[in-house]
Amino acid sequence: MDSLPAGAVPVYRRVLLKLSGEVLAGEQGYGIDPDVLAQLAEEVKGVVGLGVRMAIVIGGGNIFRGIAASTGGMDRATLATFSDRSSTITAPSSGLSG
Repeated sequence: MDSLPAGAVPVYRRVLLKLSGEVLAGEQGYGIDPDVLAQLAEEVKGVVGLGVRMAIVIGGGNIFRGIAASTGGMDRATLATFSDRSSTITAPSSGLSG
């Protein structure tokens, strides 16, 4: 992450970062890739180091689709539609409640 020029201040002091859980899967396409998680942590650390307060909301659609679908017998298209719509509704409320 690039730092700000000397004497500059961030435009925003508080930020809500909403990430799709799928971004954490990285190249493996499922679960959580430790390398992706480490890179994300470094980026967040850099932003916090600039004095910005951050709230982070991570969706769980990839976990729900990957685990529940395989055991419940639901087809991928139906499951993706349900999960994506429910994430759209729940993610903002999760971010506001914390």
